[in-house]
Amino acid sequence: MKSQHSTIVLVGLIVVAALSRLIPHPFNFTPITAIAVFGGAMFANKRFSYIVPMLAMIVSDVLLGILKSDIGYAFHDTTLFVYGALALTVWLATSIKEVTFGSVAARTLVGSLLFFVVTNFGVWMVSGMYPMSVSGLVQCFAMAIPFYSTDAFAAFSLLGNQIFGDVVYTGLIFGLAYVASMVTTPKVISAKN
Repeated sequence: MKSQHSTIVLVGLIVVAALSRLIPHPFNFTPITAIAVFGGAMFANKRFSYIVPMLAMIVSDVLLGILKSDIGYAFHDTTLFVYGALALTVWLATSIKEVTFGSVAARTLVGSLLFFVVTNFGVWMVSGMYPMSVSGLVQCFAMAIPFYSTDAFAAFSLLGNQIFGDVVYTGLIFGLAYVASMVTTPKVISAKN
């Protein structure tokens, strides 16, 4: 399936997904994990698997900083942890040999959990808000849980909007890639004698 998609379509889908971060959305309902899983799964050239999602994120972060008139909004103390979680999720997705519902769903869910763990570990490491101890780390993770849910999506519990957003965006980007492949891949019709 990887060779059926042109690089331009793959890059375009990732860029559009990244730019969707600029429109109003529920807290943590973003395409970050979807971009990572899609890039890792779909690019035959593994360098592109990392480069394209990272560049798309950087561009969307810069634009977010400009829109908020605060570049620190986009590039903050834990930015490296956000990009680290993105890279780890890309790495997980590069192991996908065949794009199936199960292979994509598994990487999406693990990517969501990785993002939660890595970024909140980063908060614990650099914020100075928590003691540098195991109990401080546990407190940091416990305090992070409410940031991953809102009343509108409370039924999704633990990571709420993040997992729901990851699932929705992953479904959208892979679905659009499938539709694009149907449109761009010529059909060969064989005649039976």
